[in-house]
Amino acid sequence: KAQARLVADELISAYQDCPDPEFVYALCEQCDHKLDFIVWKKIVFPVLSQGLMDDPRALRGMIQTIENLYSSRSDREELGYPTDEQLTIRLLELCPDDPWAQAQRVRQLRRWLGYTIHEWPSGILYGANGASTEECDEILEAVEELRVLDGNGDSDELCDDVKEKAIQYKSRLANKLLGS
Repeated sequence: KAQARLVADELISAYQDCPDPEFVYALCEQCDHKLDFIVWKKIVFPVLSQGLMDDPRALRGMIQTIENLYSSRSDREELGYPTDEQLTIRLLELCPDDPWAQAQRVRQLRRWLGYTIHEWPSGILYGANGASTEECDEILEAVEELRVLDGNGDSDELCDDVKEKAIQYKSRLANKLLGS
């Protein structure tokens, strides 16, 4: 660990002598979700946080190093507690045809939609609780978003399953309201 800390310190010192955002973006491209905390704090976070609203490369870098952001309460607080889903949606707003961002969003939607139905037949989840009628509508909107983004049909079975269950669950909720 001491050797790794020396390498990180040398990297930080060299970067501070000659700052280059291109280096940060290249570092993020090579990242597998988490960088050394000091490197993140001293080099990466300052560059990415500056461009988070309008720079697609900063957004992508933040998504690629999201575990660092999630590990730093102060950094998350400074940025308003963004999630990787929110960052990906923003990236797609700026670059709707970006294949990397589309694939990222497809993975997020598949993971979330799979989660919403994992307690079936007991119900549909939204967060840790059963979904409301309005939340079922959001789930159905997410199904349609996934269908559009995943044009090759790999998600069709999941989309069909979630849609059917969300509609059934909404019907159950309506029947409970009518029965009350």
